[in-house]
Amino acid sequence: MAGKQILGAKITGRLDHSWKCAQNHPTYFYRTAAFSGTARKPWPGPALQQLLGNNSVHANETSCGEPNMDFEVSTQALINDLQSFANASASDYFVGIAASSDTGT
Repeated sequence: MAGKQILGAKITGRLDHSWKCAQNHPTYFYRTAAFSGTARKPWPGPALQQLLGNNSVHANETSCGEPNMDFEVSTQALINDLQSFANASASDYFVGIAASSDTGT
């Protein structure tokens, strides 16, 4: 990514299970401090450095009969942040997913 021009970027995924039926709950995507080892980290996990975007979805096929739900986050904040890392010749970029904002909401 070093030295490249970032024209677009998106984070995609599929939610398998949320804690509440029939009600969307926001999920927040952050650039985080670097981490190593497994992808799942214990609380508090790596530092949340830059909010990249959020998405509100819900899914729970077992308890609620609601299928898995695809999501996508594509924001100017994500593109700008990736561009700053490319301009700095960074070799790694880390994204964390949080069920609440960094303010605790």
